[in-house]
Amino acid sequence: MYLRGIVESASPAPKSSRRGLKIAIGVVVVALLLCVGGVAIFAGGIVKATSGPRDVATEYFKAISAHDWAKASGYDSASTAPADLEQSWTQTEAQNGRLQSSSVTNTSINNNEATVEGTLQFANSAKTFTLNLIKDGDNWKLK
Repeated sequence: MYLRGIVESASPAPKSSRRGLKIAIGVVVVALLLCVGGVAIFAGGIVKATSGPRDVATEYFKAISAHDWAKASGYDSASTAPADLEQSWTQTEAQNGRLQSSSVTNTSINNNEATVEGTLQFANSAKTFTLNLIKDGDNWKLK
């Protein structure tokens, strides 16, 4: 409306509220954090589940490398006599040199059985290995 030199203007538009936008962003951030946390927990569970067989394989080969036949035979479900284990590995090392290290490349579990794969580094060569394990109570043992 116009009155003699006075212009009446409409009242200024209210400032837009960003509250809704802030809430939406907050919801998205929380959802993303929950997803990332869920993936981390799931992945941690997988690593923990396969660590038993992997650790047994690693410790078994450490005992072999140290020629601790009694300790190595303790990982065997069939309770292989230390002397038999020594004889078998003495032949293997005669062909390949002394076992220096092992590395695990894959571990899989199916119910109470596991398969561990990896590489053995001997003084003169490298060989791949596959160990089959079985769960005996709370412990994993070589089949």
